[in-house]
Amino acid sequence: MTPLSTLVPPILNALVDGRVFPDVAPEGTPEPWIVYGLAGGTPIVDLDGLDELAHSRLQIDVYSSDSAEAEVLMRSVVQALASTLQAMPIGGPVSLPEGDTRLIHVSQDFSLFH
Repeated sequence: MTPLSTLVPPILNALVDGRVFPDVAPEGTPEPWIVYGLAGGTPIVDLDGLDELAHSRLQIDVYSSDSAEAEVLMRSVVQALASTLQAMPIGGPVSLPEGDTRLIHVSQDFSLFH
């Protein structure tokens, strides 16, 4: 199994000038940025035990001060992950309020094998 931490950043770095982080962005990070994390998956097990191939549910979160930029950025994320990792979106993107920061937060889940 290839860890997502080695797969995801190289694919998404160009979209936000390298501001791609696992779980949470460091305080003071200029926007826009992308955060990724595991959101579940299904273990692949057969009679020989746990398979080397893994199925993961990956959550991608985009943060921006501009809603149009956040939407375009998420569409770019979908295209990048689909074309490189064959990651399939699970549903559509969801906008979540970020009252404290006043940033636009768009989240989407993906299913992928790695």
